[in-house]
Amino acid sequence: MTSPTPDLLSITQRLEKLERQNRWLKVAGSIFVLVVASLVFTAQAPSKKRVEANEFILRDAEGRVSAELLSTGAGASLGMYDPRGQLRAVLAVGKYGPGLVLVDANGKIRATFGLDDEEGPSLLQLDANGTRRLEIANQLRLFDANAKARVVLGTTAEAAQIGFNYIDQTPPMVLGAGNSGPALMMFNTEGKTVWLAP
Repeated sequence: MTSPTPDLLSITQRLEKLERQNRWLKVAGSIFVLVVASLVFTAQAPSKKRVEANEFILRDAEGRVSAELLSTGAGASLGMYDPRGQLRAVLAVGKYGPGLVLVDANGKIRATFGLDDEEGPSLLQLDANGTRRLEIANQLRLFDANAKARVVLGTTAEAAQIGFNYIDQTPPMVLGAGNSGPALMMFNTEGKTVWLAP
């Protein structure tokens, strides 16, 4: 094997020195780029911003309304829509308190839940025709297909009672329990007491 000539040796040494310097330049350049990038991204980090409006509309990828947030003089409401664009639920706060309304696929209100600041909480369930079937407020009332209260369950400070009503809303029978004990009352169709125990 022949030994390298002095020119070739000198060139090889200089090349190795340049490669070492080049490696250090690459490392230093990478560090510089990372520092600059972090400063740029930090400067562009989202700051706390407040957005104000009377209405926000959220749309899906096809442009259909998915939700609406509204503010009016009467209060605020959030309406939520199904994929067909049908309003299905509304959460609202108004003059007398908060409420939730649930709507079926045909656009009919089927249930409501509310908290009236004066009357307290209430729940209302309606059938597909919009006829009241169940109401819970100060008492539980079950309705027939003609929206007549047929069963009433309630309490007062002195007693608890359950009543069954004729179709004209007069009770044929009331069972109660109060501070003085239990009682069962039966009435005729005119609402007159025909039997009382004890």
